[in-house]
Amino acid sequence: MSYVRWSSDGYRSDVYAYADVSGGFTLHIAGRRRVGLDTLGPDPMETFPRNSEKVQDWLKAYRAFGKGLDKLPFEDIKHPDAGETFNFATLEELRDKLVAYREEGVIQVPEWVVPSIEEELTE
Repeated sequence: MSYVRWSSDGYRSDVYAYADVSGGFTLHIAGRRRVGLDTLGPDPMETFPRNSEKVQDWLKAYRAFGKGLDKLPFEDIKHPDAGETFNFATLEELRDKLVAYREEGVIQVPEWVVPSIEEELTE
């Protein structure tokens, strides 16, 4: 199960976290990120239509977003953990690392990730 992917928040996520089939929870930190994502407009994945009549319009917007994404340059992430991978024994450890990154403000972690993990921990 994936908790967050690179593509989350319109490709603004610097983290990819999931329950690892080998055990524990794996967290990958991006080494670089796209610059200028705000110029592409809203993330089409946030507006997927529930109405089949609008799917073609959505698909057109999705393709345009992807073409625009391919043209954006990258910048290196200036953090000691950039490009690193971690494996945690517990979901609590993963959550704590993501909280630390959010508090630092250098590694971009979507705001909904930690609450989603906390919800799973209470189940």
